[in-house]
Amino acid sequence: MKDYNPVLPVNYAEMQKVGIGVSNTILSRKIPQPSQINLVLGNGNVPAYFLMHALMWAIEHKRGRSIPDYKRRDKKPIQRHPFDASFRPLYRFNDTRESKIPSKYTLTPREIKAVLVHDLGEEFGQSLLGALVVNDVIGYLLGTETGKDVDLLTNKNALLLDTLEDELNRLEPSQIRHKATHGIAVRLGSRVTIRDGSVRHEYLRIQQALSRFRAYVEAYTDYVPPSEKKALIDIIDGLIVGARAKTQDRMSAKQVAERIQSQYGHIISLLESHAYVEVDTSLILPGDNEFLLTLKKTFYHDFVRRIAESVRKLAPRNGDATSNGDFLAPYVETLAETTDTVTNMDLEPPHAISIFRKAREKIKLGVDLVLELKLDDVPYEKLARAVDYLNINLVDVVKGRTEDLDRRARKETSLQPDLEIFRIMQQKMGDLEARMAQIKAPGFFDNLKLRIARVGNNLHLL
Repeated sequence: MKDYNPVLPVNYAEMQKVGIGVSNTILSRKIPQPSQINLVLGNGNVPAYFLMHALMWAIEHKRGRSIPDYKRRDKKPIQRHPFDASFRPLYRFNDTRESKIPSKYTLTPREIKAVLVHDLGEEFGQSLLGALVVNDVIGYLLGTETGKDVDLLTNKNALLLDTLEDELNRLEPSQIRHKATHGIAVRLGSRVTIRDGSVRHEYLRIQQALSRFRAYVEAYTDYVPPSEKKALIDIIDGLIVGARAKTQDRMSAKQVAERIQSQYGHIISLLESHAYVEVDTSLILPGDNEFLLTLKKTFYHDFVRRIAESVRKLAPRNGDATSNGDFLAPYVETLAETTDTVTNMDLEPPHAISIFRKAREKIKLGVDLVLELKLDDVPYEKLARAVDYLNINLVDVVKGRTEDLDRRARKETSLQPDLEIFRIMQQKMGDLEARMAQIKAPGFFDNLKLRIARVGNNLHLL
C-alpha cells in the first residue's frame, strides 16, 4: 500500500501569507478578493467560498440591518470558521513553531469545497426542510458530489431533535424518558405536512440572500479594487442565476415530505433499538437532564457513524492499490471542521463540554474506521493523520484551558467548578492513548490481533 505523502505547492509560502490576510480580512468583517481566494483555495472553490460568505452574511444582516445580529458569543464573523477549517491543514502542514502542531495532511479541492459550505444547511436552512433545500441548491451550483458531501455533513438528527426537544421541555423533568420521547417522535413523524409554497419559499430565501449580498457589495466595498469588485459581482450574479434556475426545477413538496418522514423513521428506529450511547455523568452540569444529554449523544453518535459508513461503502476492496483515497473525503471533511472548532474552544463549561464530547466521538469512530481500513489493506494513512491531528489539538487545547483556569482560579474562587470540569476532561483524554497508538503503522502481529478481535466480536454478536 502506498503511503500518504502530499506534495506541497511550489508557492506554499505565498499561499500561507495570503491565506492569513484573507482570514484577517474576514475577521475585520470585510470581503476578500476573488483572486486571493483563488490563490489560497483554488479557482474551482471561488464560487463555493462566496456562496458561503453571502449566505452567512445574510444570517447576520436580516432585513438590511447595518449592525450585524451577532451569532457568535465572541462576535467574530461566522465566515471565519468555514474558511479557517478549509485552510488550516495546508497552512499548518509544516508548522514547527513552539506550541504549534503540524497537520501533515492537506485537503483536496473536493474536501475544501465541502468544508467551505458544510454549515449552510443547518445555519442558513434552520430547519430540516430548509437544510434539504440549501443542500439541493448547493448540489446544483457546486456539483452533485459536493451536494452529497454536504448532505452527509448536515446533522439532520439534530435538526429533528430541536423540535423534539421543544416538546420534551414542556414535560416535567422526571417525565423526560424513553417512552415519552418515542411517543413524541412518532406523533411528529406522522404529522409531517409540506406545502409547495413552503418549499418554494426556502428556495426564494437563498435567491433573496444572494441578491441582498450583491447590493451590499455594490454599495459598501470600495476597499476592493475595481477589477476585483467586478469579478466578485460576476460570481454572485452567476450564483443568483443558478439559484433562480434551481427554484424553477425545485424539489416537490411530496419529495421533501418523504425525506423528512424518512428521517423521522430513522430516529424512531434508533429509539426503538434502545441503543443509547450513555453520557459521562462526571461531565453533567447542575440543571442538566441526563436522559436528554444521552439522547443528544446517541443522535450525534449516529450522525457521525453514518459519515463513517459512507466511507466504508466506497472503500476499494480486493487489494485495489489504485485508489487515491478520495473515498475518505466525507470523514476527512468532518474531522477538518471539528479541528477548527476545537482550537477555538472557550472556557465556558457548557460550550466546552459539548465540543469535547463531539470531538471525542469523531476521534473514537475515526479510530475504528482507520483500524478497519487497515485490516482490509485499504489506503488509510490520510485519515489516520486527520484523526491524530484532531486528537492532538484536543489534548493541547484542554491542557491549555486547564492551566489557564488553574492560574485564574487562585484569585477567582468562583472558577473552581469550571477548573474541575476541565481537569476531568484532561484525565479522560488518556482513554484514547492506547487506541491512538494502534492507528500509527502497526506491524504484522498487530494486524493479526485485530483480525482475531474482529472474529471474536463477530462470534459474540452471533
